Amino acid sequence: MKMKDKCYVCGTATRQKCSACLKVNYCTVECQRADRVRHILGCDSPGRPITSADHLAYAVQTKLVPVDPQTISDYGFNSAQTFAEMIQLLALYADLMEGLRVKPQTLHRWQAKGVLYKEIEKTFEASEEARQSRNYQWFLGNPQFKRVRGVDVDAMVADAFLRAYHMTGGSSAVQAVDAMHEELIDWSPERLRMWVFYGDVLSAVPPQTGSDAWMHFGFGATNPEDKHLLLEIYSALVMKATHDEFREAYKSNRLADLMGQYGFQEKRDRLSLDVLDALKHGPDHNSDVWSIKTYAIWNEKGKSMEWQDRYGLSRCTTEEETSGLKNIYRKFFAQSGRRAFELAEAASAGKIYDFVTEHVRLLPQEKSILKRLTGVVPNSVLHASTPSEKIAPEKEEDPKLLEPSQLDSKPASN
Repeated sequence: MKMKDKCYVCGTATRQKCSACLKVNYCTVECQRADRVRHILGCDSPGRPITSADHLAYAVQTKLVPVDPQTISDYGFNSAQTFAEMIQLLALYADLMEGLRVKPQTLHRWQAKGVLYKEIEKTFEASEEARQSRNYQWFLGNPQFKRVRGVDVDAMVADAFLRAYHMTGGSSAVQAVDAMHEELIDWSPERLRMWVFYGDVLSAVPPQTGSDAWMHFGFGATNPEDKHLLLEIYSALVMKATHDEFREAYKSNRLADLMGQYGFQEKRDRLSLDVLDALKHGPDHNSDVWSIKTYAIWNEKGKSMEWQDRYGLSRCTTEEETSGLKNIYRKFFAQSGRRAFELAEAASAGKIYDFVTEHVRLLPQEKSILKRLTGVVPNSVLHASTPSEKIAPEKEEDPKLLEPSQLDSKPASN
């Protein structure tokens, strides 16, 4: 008989699983509901479309500023001038969603109708305690966050990418988005990369997490505290430097120097050493380590499998193992004080366990996971040409609970 797995939430032995993806174990519907905000983003079949409001709910739950570009745009985070303002705005949404019990579906409906901030004010004003709260009073004193957003986002983004097209060498005769796309068909991959990056920067959002531009322009090396600082520097730099200067600095790994040349030394020097390493050595140097950092910090795996072999992710057989290993790497990047390239060197030497445990305090179970998943494995296992060449556990039908979308409703009475 198959051994019972542990409930993802409380650790109780159980064989019950999410009925949609059959990947995550929960002992009761109550535990499944407690994990709803997180799991609905990763479930294979959540039962309804995932919206930017779902990403916002997860940001509120984890107390981390959202990294999803659409969420940043839809909920006003791109109006923040500093990281502190983003934290303050997140606190406002926490009061709204956790304190005043506004659901993600409701927020999404408000945002789609263009009445988000009007409804936020109405909701807070209906409660005397909420109306007097520090976060709401801050919101009222910062009118830049109260503009109706979402109504013209598509037009604004289209305009930004048309401007990017002209700035990166496109014909000035092209003044329509459709005509621009026809011209882009003949552009080289490098030129397209520049166009996409300029378009993102002019749209005031970072490149898509894990994308080509994300890796090539140093965002794969960022921590939560310097991602938006890097975007801020680039936003100013592309307006000051010519495109030829920017392109040549990129090709010669001199973007950090170009930042200094145009007066951004102080901001540049506030970037993490990992970002400076990435800018000075280029995207191909230690590229695997930026993939694992992007996954650990920003929860995006990307398409390449090589780095997953190198850092043990391909050996995980359960979501619990995957989550545990990811959190270990997250601890490393957040707490170790070591640079990412040192982790890359340890991976090349087959000494990830020794290096990480030397610099990060791990729990006994975390050490066990790290040692088991990053130990030396024969290449024939790591690089099997077909899935059938890998050893897979026998599957057995498990009891099922609910689909994530069914948890949006009120708890069922016993």
